[in-house]
Amino acid sequence: MLGSEQREHLCELLARQRVQCERLVPISSRAPHSFPGTRKLHPPREGRLAKLAFAATTVRLPRPRYASRDLAPELNINVVHVREIGVSDVPIEWILFISEPVASAEDILRVVDIYRSRWTIEEYFKALKTGCSMEERQLESLHSLTNAEGAG
Repeated sequence: MLGSEQREHLCELLARQRVQCERLVPISSRAPHSFPGTRKLHPPREGRLAKLAFAATTVRLPRPRYASRDLAPELNINVVHVREIGVSDVPIEWILFISEPVASAEDILRVVDIYRSRWTIEEYFKALKTGCSMEERQLESLHSLTNAEGAG
């Protein structure tokens, strides 16, 4: 259990997990950012074919001391660890906290594919908010949204 007296850190736990599957994934290049903070967080990179290793486990998180006693004393949550192998630069690493099952390699790859698709979803919502001004329209019903979409 994370957070107990032995207080094992998540990164130590994940480092011990057996790699359950690997996959080659194309990684796009990234241009330098103009803002210093973003430049440091997301440095420029060349496009490449990355070899990713996947591992997963379930962790138990204790209820924080300050949380209501009405909540469960602990929470079981699945964790998927994705890390790039065989690269000398800054490797790709994701830690995904999920409620989806991770019992098999297929489960893990499904979770990662869902996570990877989030970029497309975020770009879609960004287009709705900025290009279509959907937030400014403050439409509440599906019928109103559908009409606005056809008119916009």
